[in-house]
This record gives sequence, C-alpha cells and structure tokens, in this order.
Amino acid sequence: MPELLEHAGPAGAFRTWVTDHLAPYMMTKRGLARALAEATAQRGTLPASAVQSIREAMEALLTAGVEAGLVRPGVDVETVMRSLLGLLHLDPEDDWRCQTADLVDLVWRGLRAD
Repeated sequence: MPELLEHAGPAGAFRTWVTDHLAPYMMTKRGLARALAEATAQRGTLPASAVQSIREAMEALLTAGVEAGLVRPGVDVETVMRSLLGLLHLDPEDDWRCQTADLVDLVWRGLRAD
C-alpha cells in the first residue's frame, strides 16, 4: 500500500486498489460466500486474516485521503468496507471493470471532502 500511495496518490491508489486487487479477490470469493451461505443458512464470511488485511489497506487509503484533503475526516472504515461488498456480485465473465469503476466512483463521491 505505501508504494501504491506514493506512486498514485490517495485518489488513484483507492481506485487502483479496489479495481486491481479487491475486486478480483472478491470475485474469487463470490462462489465461496454463496456456498457457505447455502451450507450454513447464514451469511458466508471471509477468513479473519483476509478481512484484517482489507481493513488495514482501507485504513491506509482513508488516512492518506484525509491527509491530502481529499477525504472528509471521520469516515468509518467499516462503512466503506460495507459499501464495497457489492464487489461480491461482480461476474468475472461480464464487464466487471466497468461495474467496478461505477462502484468506485459512487463510493469516492461519498468520501470526498468537498
């Protein structure tokens, strides 16, 4: 994350991380979450270590955004993570990059400081 922030800045790093890292990861978990939900009649969950890694990356992105004046202070990392759960509905056989860009744009507008 530090290298991504250094090279792309907070806004670019947020977009790149969600599109190139989080979205592909969530698509791989899509079937797993559905299978877990069906098997247990409860919502599927990601491994705790994966959730912690995602949380740490999101915290770094939000902190950098606040420090750069791009993200409003006080945005809750859990709220942002919940807003990105729509990535679980991406279909790798469809235009997932465009769908991810639309979701990122929507979430970023909600985070903006201006």
